[in-house]
Amino acid sequence: MTRQLSAPGSPTAATGQFSGGGNVTRLSFTPALPITIRTSQIELCWESVPDATYRVEWRSEVSPDNWRPLLECVRSTGSTTCVQDAVPPGEPRRFYRVVRVDCEPQ
Repeated sequence: MTRQLSAPGSPTAATGQFSGGGNVTRLSFTPALPITIRTSQIELCWESVPDATYRVEWRSEVSPDNWRPLLECVRSTGSTTCVQDAVPPGEPRRFYRVVRVDCEPQ
């Protein structure tokens, strides 16, 4: 059975009586807690030349300077090379670049 209810007066009445016999009750909801995504490590992969060597660098700002070495010398073993980097707490973002270099991994 469907019953159409209407409230005289304000259409946003918080409490009261609807004509047609229905009660109006204000409901309140507690908002959900914000979602936090936590991760402790990223994996960076790139297309590589087998047996070539690369330097992996990072920075936290978009500016063109201030690249810091993550790994000085990485030798690829195939057509794809991957490295991992720990994500420090409080570091909102990181940018990475991979440079092909001539070096000897330690």
